[in-house]
Amino acid sequence: MGSEAVSAQLRVLEMAPSFAKYPMLPVESVVGGNAVLTCQPEGAPLPKTAWQFNGAPISTSPSTMNVNTGTFECAGTYCTLPNGNLFIYQVQQSAAGIYSCLAENTFGQVTTSALLTVMPALTWLLQPENRVVQLNQSVQLPCRAQGDPHLDINYAWKFEVG
Repeated sequence: MGSEAVSAQLRVLEMAPSFAKYPMLPVESVVGGNAVLTCQPEGAPLPKTAWQFNGAPISTSPSTMNVNTGTFECAGTYCTLPNGNLFIYQVQQSAAGIYSCLAENTFGQVTTSALLTVMPALTWLLQPENRVVQLNQSVQLPCRAQGDPHLDINYAWKFEVG
């Protein structure tokens, strides 16, 4: 008695767009921050995408990457990242609402939507101030911020010599 194995590969050449695998998810941002909304449709041929805000089309510009910081930058408020996601630069309260990604190819069209919630920026209650201390002397630096109760505020200290 023997056994035999065989393998095969199936390639789908035609498929209507679908967001079943990667639907858009709600996003939260703060005023002055940046936000990214995902648009990852599947389909063959690869679907073309367009964005809407509260049901109205929005125009996007291509993003550019700042090679010094490794971050994306926009010429305007909205730009498209290389992977098709929507980048919203310096979010304002007026950007809160429903964003939709429309995907279309020759076999159909589909839409996915998600809510962008914009919270007020943090405000400083106590900011650290420069202090001069003796070597090996303890020092306390006040630092306290206030923001939306839904935000978890984390403090990180950066030490620079000089």
